[in-house]
Amino acid sequence: MKRAARQFEGTEAEFAALTREVDEAHRATLPAMYASAAELGEQIRDRQAAAPAEGLERRSVLRGLGVLGLSAFALAACSDDSKSTTNKSSPSASGPASSSSASGAGGTYTGDLQVVALATALENQAVAAYQAAIQAAGAGKLGTVPPAVASFATTAMAQHA
Repeated sequence: MKRAARQFEGTEAEFAALTREVDEAHRATLPAMYASAAELGEQIRDRQAAAPAEGLERRSVLRGLGVLGLSAFALAACSDDSKSTTNKSSPSASGPASSSSASGAGGTYTGDLQVVALATALENQAVAAYQAAIQAAGAGKLGTVPPAVASFATTAMAQHA
């Protein structure tokens, strides 16, 4: 079943405010996500040191990634929407990182690392797509693009970067 695309019915100012809220929620979840990723890395290293011959099971890595994702989602859902951040700086997005194939250089990635390489390549593709859209809008190839839409694309690109 295909859903029809819905058009945003708010004002440009409302769209800009929603973009800021999404960006603030994204930034609020990053510290917890990084901490969870570091903890997962420590657990993986501990398991490898304890039983190096066994290696990692895909289920345990995917379970850990699932916990990271759910943690980030829970933090975003529980964040206080009344807070406002005045820091509007975004990470540098000087250009898309070079995308690599999921198989890596010479096919060296296997198993879970192949999944990670694919996810990284998809993020790089998202950055490149946003950058191409921003450049096309700046060159006037997309007609009149409201500033709030350009701001959203820049914010989304920075989050993927």
